[in-house]
Amino acid sequence: MPEIIKQWFIKHMPVEEDIGLHENKAFIRWIGYPLLAILVLFIAVTWNLFESGVYSFDKEFEVSFVALNDFAKYYAFPIASLTVPLTFGVMFNRFHSSKQKAKSNRLVEHNNVANSYFSHFTYFSEYIKEIDNKDEMLKRGTFKIEISAQLAYRKIFVNSTINNADFNIPNSVVDDLVEELEKESLTFDKYVIDAYNGPYLSKFEIEGFKPTRAINNRDIFLNMVESYLHVYRELFKFQGTANVYEILEYLSAARKTFYKKIRRNNIKENL
Repeated sequence: MPEIIKQWFIKHMPVEEDIGLHENKAFIRWIGYPLLAILVLFIAVTWNLFESGVYSFDKEFEVSFVALNDFAKYYAFPIASLTVPLTFGVMFNRFHSSKQKAKSNRLVEHNNVANSYFSHFTYFSEYIKEIDNKDEMLKRGTFKIEISAQLAYRKIFVNSTINNADFNIPNSVVDDLVEELEKESLTFDKYVIDAYNGPYLSKFEIEGFKPTRAINNRDIFLNMVESYLHVYRELFKFQGTANVYEILEYLSAARKTFYKKIRRNNIKENL
């Protein structure tokens, strides 16, 4: 039963925090309904007094202490009931102010998260420029990687959004990289088995990271692998990475596992 009453109040007597107190139709109802009930009660008491002969249109009305005392006695309950709409009005005002404050706090929190997200992305973009300008690994003549800040950020900080700034890098980012490298390794092995028949068309593609030179021998292929691992390692070192030590350890372990796997594959091919 209380839940039914609660739902009725939510539907018919809502506190709308988006508009002013005086514009809330429910505010008029919260005050108007009790006032209407008190008015009905006042009329009923007056009607009863006329029927009982206490009041009469034939009698001359005279204001006196006795008359005022009688009035207060007869209308004590309706007069006391006038505090009800006043109380409801104060309650509604408190509810309205509370909901407005809660909404304001949510907006402030949302703005803080959004500002944190954009600030984090901005510093990440600047960090990528530092890598491009200073990283000797990427300046090798055999292989180079172009990095898109927008796509790389979305690829690495996969759980970070404008509504939820999460600066942890999940292990799945490393898993996806290794999985793509393993697929590329199998494709390249087939190319080698076919005795380098024609130019090698790499299928390797990771969102945000684009190779700028074709792969046509094993040394370049291994250099590509190491370049990608190196790029990821450097990006993980970004000062804004919350779990930098954990993710670097995971990447190091994944790197060792990957090289062991491709060495085993090469041994099998040579047998």
